[in-house]
Amino acid sequence: MRGIRLAFVLLLSACSLGSDDEPKPCELLREHVLDVSLADVALEQRDAHRAALQQALGDFVETCSTKLSEIQISCALATKSSSALRYCTTTP
Repeated sequence: MRGIRLAFVLLLSACSLGSDDEPKPCELLREHVLDVSLADVALEQRDAHRAALQQALGDFVETCSTKLSEIQISCALATKSSSALRYCTTTP
């Protein structure tokens, strides 16, 4: 499933023409960060944790779009752990 999401992001970034309805790379990254963060949370607690994390992420999309390169975003979308996410988003 994550491979499909990564392929979609790569296709999206490679295509200069796109609909405004398509998720932006930083929106996809926000959802991926949530998924990775919730991976170890018990299923019955995920909705509550997801809501709290979404609120905590606040202006994530804006920050992502101004601070992260396309390479960092692509790297982060391919990760499966919090430590790998940190590495991708802090390494130029």
